[in-house]
Parts: sequence; structure tokens; C-alpha cells
Amino acid sequence: MHSLYTPSLTGKKVRRTKSFIIHNLVIVAFIGGLLTITIVGFINANALKLEKHYIRLLIVINVILHSAIIIFYVCLPFSAEMDLLINRLLAGVSYFIFFIILKRPYKEHLVFVEETQSLYWTGIICCLFSIFMDGFLRNGVLAK
Repeated sequence: MHSLYTPSLTGKKVRRTKSFIIHNLVIVAFIGGLLTITIVGFINANALKLEKHYIRLLIVINVILHSAIIIFYVCLPFSAEMDLLINRLLAGVSYFIFFIILKRPYKEHLVFVEETQSLYWTGIICCLFSIFMDGFLRNGVLAK
């Protein structure tokens, strides 16, 4: 018989949630673009142990946004500045969606864990990777 005073999680390893400050994701979105906010957003969603149906929703939305970027690159030959503007606008849309979905788990994380991880090195590495891939996509694969 179990007592109300015995701990129910004894003997099990409980993985605590981790998170970046989700308000700082906007900086990553506008410096690195759509690919960066997708990578860092999914890292944060997995660290917050987001429910699977929300992760599936985020995957579908980000696939649609990345498809829109490729369509803009291929079908509408804009200048490099206009491509950059479109990429950053779609990154802002992706940030807003990540912010809306991650807001509740982030607040719960702050209540129970009370600490956040630094976004500094993760953001820099993801931004550099995104800038490299964006240049490769624009100038190499999709160049006309």
C-alpha cells in the first residue's frame, strides 16, 4: 500500500526541462534568418519537452515557410537585398509562431526550474551555418 507521503518518483531519472530566453530568439531570427530560427526553435522546443502534436505543427509550418523561400528564389528573381528582406520577414513569422507555441511551456519552466541557458554560442554557430547555407542556396544551387 502506498502512503501519501512517500515520493512517487524514487528510483527514476527525471529529465529536467531546459530553455533559452524565448524573447532573445527574435535576435537570432533577424540576424540568421529562417533556417536559424527553425534550428534554434526546435532545440528549445525539444529542451522544453513540448508535446508531439505541437512539434508536428511546427514542422509543417516551417516546411511551408522554407518552401516559400525556395519559391521566391526560383520563380521571382529579386535582388539580393529583396531576398534578404523576404527571408527576414518569414523568419519573423516563424519566430512569432515559435513564441506563441513555446510561451506556456517556457513560463512553466521558469516557475519550476528558474534558470535559462545562454543562447550566445548556439546562436552564433546557427547564424553562421544559416548564412553559409543561404549563400550556397542562392548562388550555387538555384543560380540561373
